[in-house]
Amino acid sequence: MPVVLFTGVTTGTVVMQAVEDAAARAQVLRTVAVEALAVAGAGVVAGTAASLVTILPFGYARTGEPWPSVALWPGAAVAAAAVALTLAACLGAARRALAGPAVDAVRA
Repeated sequence: MPVVLFTGVTTGTVVMQAVEDAAARAQVLRTVAVEALAVAGAGVVAGTAASLVTILPFGYARTGEPWPSVALWPGAAVAAAAVALTLAACLGAARRALAGPAVDAVRA
C-alpha cells in the first residue's frame, strides 16, 4: 500500500514539475528516481531497526548471544527487492504521466 500511495505522490510531482517549471523529461525522471530511492532507503532503515527489536532479544534468549548465527543475504535480498520495486513503480508511473499532455495525466 505505501508504494501505491508514493506512486500517486510521485505522479503529482511529475505533473507539477512538467507544467509549472517546464522541466525536461530527463530532469523529471531523475527527480522521481531520487525521491523513490530516498523513500525506499528510509523504509529499509526503518524496517531493519524494527526487526532488530525482535531479532536481538530472541537471539539472546535462544543462544545466549545477541546476534543469531544466520546468513545476512536473505535480508539484503529482501531490501534490494524492495528498493527495486519502489524504483520501478515510481519510474513507471512517471513515464506514463510524461507520455502525453499533463492534463491527461491528471485525469487518469
